[in-house]
Amino acid sequence: MAVLTCPGPRQFLINTMALDTGINEKVEKCCTVILDMLVMDLQRMIGMIATWEATRGDIPFLASLLSNQIALCNMLLQPHPQQGLVWLSRILAFVGQYGGEPVAADILHHFLCHGQDSRMASLFQSMSQEMDSQLPNALQRTVDKAFVTLQSQPDMLETLLCNMLTLLLRWRHRRSSNRFAIILRNHVSPLCCHLRSNNRKVSSAAMQCLHLIGHPRLLPLGTMLQLCFGVTAYFFSVLHIKAVEEKLVGVRTCRAYLQSLSEIPGAQHVLLHSLVHGCMLQGQAGPLRSRIPAPPVEKCKVEQTAMACLLEENAHHGHAIILPQSHSSVFHAGIIGKGVQNPPRAAMFTRNEISTNRQLFLDVVQACSLYHPNDETDTMELDIAMETEQLVTAEPGVAALEAIALMLTEMATPDVLYNQIDWPEEAFARCTVERDLVIKKRFHEYPVLWELLDFVSRDRAALLQCSVLLRGIVAILLAYWENCRDSATTASPWQLEASCRVIQIMNQGKLLPLPLSDISILFPLLSPYETHLLLRDVWQYIHENNISQTGIGPGPMPGCSSCHTDTLRSILQLNTSAVGHLYCHFFNTGKQS
Repeated sequence: MAVLTCPGPRQFLINTMALDTGINEKVEKCCTVILDMLVMDLQRMIGMIATWEATRGDIPFLASLLSNQIALCNMLLQPHPQQGLVWLSRILAFVGQYGGEPVAADILHHFLCHGQDSRMASLFQSMSQEMDSQLPNALQRTVDKAFVTLQSQPDMLETLLCNMLTLLLRWRHRRSSNRFAIILRNHVSPLCCHLRSNNRKVSSAAMQCLHLIGHPRLLPLGTMLQLCFGVTAYFFSVLHIKAVEEKLVGVRTCRAYLQSLSEIPGAQHVLLHSLVHGCMLQGQAGPLRSRIPAPPVEKCKVEQTAMACLLEENAHHGHAIILPQSHSSVFHAGIIGKGVQNPPRAAMFTRNEISTNRQLFLDVVQACSLYHPNDETDTMELDIAMETEQLVTAEPGVAALEAIALMLTEMATPDVLYNQIDWPEEAFARCTVERDLVIKKRFHEYPVLWELLDFVSRDRAALLQCSVLLRGIVAILLAYWENCRDSATTASPWQLEASCRVIQIMNQGKLLPLPLSDISILFPLLSPYETHLLLRDVWQYIHENNISQTGIGPGPMPGCSSCHTDTLRSILQLNTSAVGHLYCHFFNTGKQS
């Protein structure tokens, strides 16, 4: 052993372990026997140190290799035959055990930072398991050092996160021994910071790591908020991906993790608020919109020159003789407006892509809205990866639907005035025309609000919280159809679709009885003014039946009186050729007179 501590024999053995070319076959076999015996002897002596039968100074061979640990690590990371890898990895593991936790952590950290293939995961796993028996905190120190490197060396970010993900995937089916995932749970906050990275590989690796390590049921408030906002921001960034397969994998991961986060007390409301608010943000709502507003018009040099001349002209006001009724008798007010506005730009996504993105968005909202009873079971040991392939089939909770309804009302209305549930007289809509136009503009610019409103309509009490939105849309449609001079409603596609959808949503929310609940099927076949008359009957019914009282209970809405159906009956009779076949659908003589 003393001879092997000399630089010459030691380097010769290292070269032999690496199986360099140019070595005689007999010498190679002899060195193989020596190395096998050396490994067995080192294993025995390391065991003696563990049982306090020897001191660390009794192994000079390992002491001489402490300064060469990085070189040995680099040799292991290079392609070599399997036999050389076994010798090198065993001796390097002994060096880590001999040097203590700091040396062992340096060795594992080097593999984590510089490994590029599956060999790194095998070496890291085998060496950490061999060191774990004597140095139980070596893995913890390795992870701590890796996250320090993430902060101090941004160029190592992608390699470190990808290697962490490789290790987690390798250990995902070994719950009892997956200490690596348990240790990473203490670093959820630093991992969450990389979800907003512009590098797609970095953000994807961070999200998958979070998904695989899970989280405890109780989290500090700051960490919980950071996770909620970070994961939802990553979800909206995934919607921008063009590749369908990659997008679906990313959304599936986000959905599973967000569903798990929603089980944390207080996190469900934060997640829903972040999702609803995010679908209306300029930078995130692009994949969910069919049109993108034009950028604001910048002031050109001509306008700046005109403003300068106007300022100079007003500054000289009063320095000359002012003639009565001349242009110099008053200040020049300038020109109102900035000319014709630029038309909205076409979206960067096709119609099919936008439809897919909306459906994926609603799936995630539904997953975050599930009802979770109070369960004291600690989810620290839950493997979220096992839930990835499960489809969301449970019904959303009433509290979640009401929260979404309140958020929709907050986001789509300009203020809190006139937000009562009951509908006033139709003539009162003239006082709220400005805010009704704002509501209409929100739904026109962000069509995903229709899907959210349809989702809320699963519960009647929750839909009542959006009464102001329904009232504003119906008010604008009433005014439009009354003044429309087209021969058919199909000439106004957006208004026609909005009229149909608002009636369908009110029908699903059980705010309208038969036959008013089915009048949407008539709108494409009628004239604009006839559509106005039917919507007017809907308004009158809602106003007279006080939905704030009758709409909250589980029972059905009051039936329609003849004053609410006479217009419908007359329209069906006047348009017998077009809608006569639907008369029995609305007026069944056995049920409705």
